[in-house]
Amino acid sequence: AVLRAVRELLVEEGWDSVTQNQVARRSGVGRTTVYRHWPDRTELVREAMDFELALTRDVKLSGELRADLITALEAIRFEMIEREGSKFLIVMVARSEWDGAVQTVKKTLVDRALVGLHGVLVSAVARGDLVADLDLDRSISQLVGPMVMHRLVTDLPLSADLVTELVDDFITTRTP
Repeated sequence: AVLRAVRELLVEEGWDSVTQNQVARRSGVGRTTVYRHWPDRTELVREAMDFELALTRDVKLSGELRADLITALEAIRFEMIEREGSKFLIVMVARSEWDGAVQTVKKTLVDRALVGLHGVLVSAVARGDLVADLDLDRSISQLVGPMVMHRLVTDLPLSADLVTELVDDFITTRTP
């Protein structure tokens, strides 16, 4: 209940609303209990986001590059839209600019959110489906960056068609 309350407060009201008092009020858990388990707000947010990422749907891979890339990007799109992960990302990006502890949490959580896509790329390189010298970080940025741009910066729709287009463009330039 506490961890869900943290996510709700972040999404609905932003970073400043996530205090132990507000979380206790929202969750119905005693304030003392919240402080005892999470004396630090950043740790409270980190644990709540860890909990949320554990609920993320699994990415089932087929071994076929195009299908696996689409599946991995669709999982990210689902998180951004259906589970309002884009609002969480906005809060964490903004706060991490001035708070090193939040920056560390953001990096860890983003890395966890991208693990499925990373795995698809590593497997494809190992199978020879993608060029051997593929820059993984750059590739992830080229696939996910336009999704973030559409959703967070330009307010354009983040459609399944966009995901397919990104994958097809990516494969065209990176196959051996």
